[in-house]
Amino acid sequence: MANVIECGGDLFTAMLHGRQRVENRSFLAERLDRASDMLTETGRKFMSRAREAFDAFDSEAIERGVRAIKRKLTGRWQEPDIRPMSSIGEFQQASIKSQRWNMADPVLRGLVHKDRAHGYRDTYVDMEPGSVGERHTDYKRVMNGMAVVNEDGDAEFTTYYDAIDENGVEELQLDEQNIIIDNWDWQRHYLAQLQDDPSSHSNGSL
Repeated sequence: MANVIECGGDLFTAMLHGRQRVENRSFLAERLDRASDMLTETGRKFMSRAREAFDAFDSEAIERGVRAIKRKLTGRWQEPDIRPMSSIGEFQQASIKSQRWNMADPVLRGLVHKDRAHGYRDTYVDMEPGSVGERHTDYKRVMNGMAVVNEDGDAEFTTYYDAIDENGVEELQLDEQNIIIDNWDWQRHYLAQLQDDPSSHSNGSL
């Protein structure tokens, strides 16, 4: 069995040789400036093109891409079932089934609706776009019968009858509900940092 991950030439080079250091970039830029004084007009044109290519090299984007590939490899063998997640890579490379329940988190959905988070948009199909919290069916499936502390500090238990099918069967078991809620806590932790997007396969930033 083989694993194949596609990436551009810049990413491949970065994975082989590592990120370009700031000192090296400054040294090369200085050398380019010095060399241009000794060149003919044609030579300066070639040098100008080289400088443009050098300045366009986005090392930060390359580094984010390398981290995304590493996380994809680490999370490649995740089980498709609902499972506990705690690392940023596990969220970014979540299975299709887990993506559905991660996206039921009102905090993440709110950011996605404001276009501030990716929201697994390449693989997640949102059956209720615009719905958040108690207006979202999957949220009600997760929170059905679960304890929620109100403003007075008392525990409330809400039954959402539309989270139960006509045969009286709930889609989620109690242990699955608890796992999803724990995952939401971790997911919100990463969202609050305003750095890597836990819902982006390519390690986008928030």
